[in-house]
Amino acid sequence: MSSVTALPATTTGLYDPTAFTTITDLYAVLKDNQLGAFERALTCLKYELEARAAAAPGIGLLDAYLRSCDSQELLRLWDRVRELEDIGLEILLAASFREILARCSLLADLSTIGAALARAITQDRLKLVYRLLSSNRKDANMVALGLLTAMNAQGVQSTNELYASFNFSLNVLISNAAKDM
Repeated sequence: MSSVTALPATTTGLYDPTAFTTITDLYAVLKDNQLGAFERALTCLKYELEARAAAAPGIGLLDAYLRSCDSQELLRLWDRVRELEDIGLEILLAASFREILARCSLLADLSTIGAALARAITQDRLKLVYRLLSSNRKDANMVALGLLTAMNAQGVQSTNELYASFNFSLNVLISNAAKDM
């Protein structure tokens, strides 16, 4: 039985992001092996992250989750989505990581996790970011740019690593810049 089935449904059929009441709940749904359940869990995570972004730093489930996990656990989530090659999941993932990195940049005790995530994405995971930037979907483009901005906000070292690694000569970047002129 899927761990997501225990989450309460809203009237729209989406799962209620307030269903995460403990860190254990969050861990359980993110480790679900069924694709549909995993997609719903990632959607709930995105909503949880967005809802918590407005909350005072240092409190709430998201901050507790980030303090209890390590960057490798979050990167396994990234790698799982990358293997599925589903643009919808990739957008959800990038939006989630954008919010995670933004939260990490606000809290000193989470700055090492944020820097480690930014470094790992820069070193080994930019292909997904390039794929989002190259898609013809504006939402994918905007999420990718937001993720890059959040990576940049992790500090001078993260900024330098991103600057050194990012392919600024991507055709899509050049053509989009030309459209905006």
